[in-house]
Amino acid sequence: MATPKNQSTRKKEALAKAQLNETLADELSIICHFSAEEIKALLHTYDCLVKTAKLERLSFRRFFYSCFELTHDLMLDLIFRVFDRNEDGVVEASEFVQGLSVMIRGDTDEITEFCYNVYDMNGDNTLGREELELCLKGCLMPGYGLEVEEIEDAERDLVDIAMKKLDVNRDGVITFEDFQTAVRRDPLLVQACGPCLISPKCMSRFLYTVTWDYRTYTSELLNNTVTSRKSKEMKGSGPRQSSTNLSTIFDIFH
Repeated sequence: MATPKNQSTRKKEALAKAQLNETLADELSIICHFSAEEIKALLHTYDCLVKTAKLERLSFRRFFYSCFELTHDLMLDLIFRVFDRNEDGVVEASEFVQGLSVMIRGDTDEITEFCYNVYDMNGDNTLGREELELCLKGCLMPGYGLEVEEIEDAERDLVDIAMKKLDVNRDGVITFEDFQTAVRRDPLLVQACGPCLISPKCMSRFLYTVTWDYRTYTSELLNNTVTSRKSKEMKGSGPRQSSTNLSTIFDIFH
């Protein structure tokens, strides 16, 4: 049974934590796409996540898997690496808010840079064929006419097409400038190397828990992506996997 002294201590700690979060929310609202009130709600979510342990790689992966339906383990680890700005192996509160700000409400340039940094596994500011192979491995599942024994060949085809579409100057590597130019020409290419963005459905569902403004999430780039995809569907480009981010990858074929 908690003593009055313990209860008083907990109340003081909770008050101090609330004051810290309010200060942090005000600071982050200047550099993020969330309001101070929304950030306070996000910080409350973060506090719940780290109640028993720090937000390290595995707990981060579980959160994104359950909340945003991103299931590719390697891609989740790469997203974690981008969130962990100070590279200490833990996503801190400010990193959590800033990462979600880009993923949920980032503009075209922010999302393009985010995706490129996710795919740049070794951090050398270029994407090579080996990185694309690792990012796209396991992205395809049997179905829609694709047999199990055909998956390996299909993944190689995806890598070939991604290199062809993204390596603008044809020098064998994909620089950020190559990637940015390709995405500006065709927004569908932003996830050409693997699913690393949150679907609008999951964005809306998550934002519903932290703000009344839960429909403000679609960036300029995602609007362009939706428009481009609808245009191709109207031209009879074939069926889509309507409930998965992999539809973005398959659109490259058309």
